[in-house]
Amino acid sequence: MIDRRTILKALTAVPLLGAAGCATRQSTTPTGVLNIGQISDSVAFLPLYIVEKQGYSRRKG
Repeated sequence: MIDRRTILKALTAVPLLGAAGCATRQSTTPTGVLNIGQISDSVAFLPLYIVEKQGYSRRKG
């Protein structure tokens, strides 16, 4: 017999899988543009911050 937890997991997973199937694969970003997400201001992102401030990415294309 199937236990209660298995049924609850299945009932939870089905809507999530259905919602994932509705996602679009098209991007609104123009071709050749790279979006970089930054979660917080930390030292780990210092190289990206310098590149953005000094405009290296715009000059390189």
